[in-house]
Amino acid sequence: MKNTEDFFNELNNAHSEGSLDRIISDPDISHDRFHIYFCSILDSRGIDKKELVKRLNLSRTYIYQLLNGTRLPGRDNAIALCAAGTFNLTETNHCLTLIKASALYAKDTRDAVIIYGINNKLSIDDLNVLLIKKDMKPLTE
Repeated sequence: MKNTEDFFNELNNAHSEGSLDRIISDPDISHDRFHIYFCSILDSRGIDKKELVKRLNLSRTYIYQLLNGTRLPGRDNAIALCAAGTFNLTETNHCLTLIKASALYAKDTRDAVIIYGINNKLSIDDLNVLLIKKDMKPLTE
């Protein structure tokens, strides 16, 4: 699997549209495949869609649209989905990258609380309570 630096190097050396087409058609490059990555992690953890719906305070229809790829979540909903799916910080940040959202940033106070919650495997409900306790907007309402 190519890393980001490999793609930058290839792009810096690309001098034709054909080269660009070869690079962007590479299967390792992101093609908004949030739902594929997210569902593969869920499957590896043995969490089914019904369980995920139970863990979240989001519409069942909306969650199913996210999981089948017909919609992309916003940043907070993506983080909530990841927390409900017991994703670690690396997996959560990868999901954020796939939806073209900023990764969790330790110097941002709210993000720091979220990172703490993820690292300590807080449920989405407990993470929301912690955010509210710190006078911050919860991930889901």
